[in-house]
Amino acid sequence: MTLANRVKTWLDRESLRPIVAPVSSQLAKFHGVGVRAIFCDQGIWMHQTSHGFFAYHQPYVRLDLAKMDAAAQAHFFWGYHPRLGDVVMDVGAGVGEETLTFSRAVGPGGRVICMEAHPRTLRCLEKLIEYNHLTNVTAVHEAATEPSCAVATIRRLPGISGQPFEYRARLFRGRDHH
Repeated sequence: MTLANRVKTWLDRESLRPIVAPVSSQLAKFHGVGVRAIFCDQGIWMHQTSHGFFAYHQPYVRLDLAKMDAAAQAHFFWGYHPRLGDVVMDVGAGVGEETLTFSRAVGPGGRVICMEAHPRTLRCLEKLIEYNHLTNVTAVHEAATEPSCAVATIRRLPGISGQPFEYRARLFRGRDHH
């Protein structure tokens, strides 16, 4: 874990959040890449930007959403660009960095289905959907894997702070759901 991440983890205590939030916001504005404000909502760090809201486990002051949007389009739209009314399935959506790009591409008549297995990451994704009023996006708490596998186990990796945990996610197989 980098020193910056260790400091962020140490500072991310409920009693310090009222101090960390305005300092993070000022640092983000100083870097000038589009973050307007950073605040904490129920343990999730919200980043208000010129492109919308983004949610993370910790504050990021150098978040460049224009570059993230361009990267999402380059990585995901190289073979097919979704049209208005299309349905996009984002398997392993994470905190939803690409969700806004997908949502805008399919428009209000389309759908974006975001599948995320990790509960804390899913909470970030749900906050992103809520704050951006993405009525065409649905977050699904599931995981996808090989057809022969029925359960995925997520364990905290060495070097990640917090209480150790094990989370077992129910999986679906393509042939099980129609």
